[in-house]
Amino acid sequence: MNMHEQAIQLLKDAELLFRRKSFTSAGILAAKSVFAFSDYLLFSKFNLLVSDHEKRFKAFRFKFPELAPRLADAFDIYRTAYKQNLTQTEAEGVIDIAKNFLEPTGKN
Repeated sequence: MNMHEQAIQLLKDAELLFRRKSFTSAGILAAKSVFAFSDYLLFSKFNLLVSDHEKRFKAFRFKFPELAPRLADAFDIYRTAYKQNLTQTEAEGVIDIAKNFLEPTGKN
């Protein structure tokens, strides 16, 4: 499974968990799909592999400034999910962010 396929699978799994009302798990997987989509974008367009969140944020601020705030939003929700249960709204928000990151990849 390549980077893009993995990101899509994470998003599909997040949507399944969301439908089952497992909002925290759905949010975590959706955030991971955002990270996977962002890594795919950096690699496919710039042949750039990042090793951690900080490097991903730096690269996105420079290469994709329009998406950088959404990446930060997804990361904030991801961190919240490890401290407390996510609400339906929070989980839905990060799933929407993941869908926004799917579009620039040019694949579905």
